[in-house]
Amino acid sequence: TGIGAKGGGRPNLAQGSLPDGNVKEALSRLSKVVEEKLK
Repeated sequence: TGIGAKGGGRPNLAQGSLPDGNVKEALSRLSKVVEEKLK
């Protein structure tokens, strides 16, 4: 099960690389919106 857990974790990290980019874009957009609201 340990090997399976490691194998399952690696694909998650690989797939996480794409969502991370989307998250960064979302955070950047949110930060811009927040800055505009604060102004």
